[in-house]
Amino acid sequence: MSTVYHSIGTFSGQFAGRDGYIVYREESKELQIGWELSGSTDCDVSVGPLDFTKWTIPAGERIPEEKQLEILTGFRSWLSKQKLRSNVDLPDPILEESAPCAWQGCSSRKIRTSAYCWHHFDLMCLRR
Repeated sequence: MSTVYHSIGTFSGQFAGRDGYIVYREESKELQIGWELSGSTDCDVSVGPLDFTKWTIPAGERIPEEKQLEILTGFRSWLSKQKLRSNVDLPDPILEESAPCAWQGCSSRKIRTSAYCWHHFDLMCLRR
């Protein structure tokens, strides 16, 4: 069992078998994050769409969008420390282009390997 502590909470879990859950805990709240082995050469595990909209415990309590993005950032960091590549990793290399983000009304520059800017790339990883 691996555990990494972040200022926002704790991620724990292990990657054994074909699929499972990573558990994120923060105070008295818990969020289960499903994963499965990836069939892609681009990543080791596949997650998502990430449903960070409601806590698993207490069941159904909504998670604000800003908190969802914080959890996503921590989750990426945790996966990286486990030496795992996932389908929600940030593009590498991280470069922006002069073209605008494809998100309606956004004037930020898009990431080279995406149609979206950093913020909207993150939102696309989350279940809406």
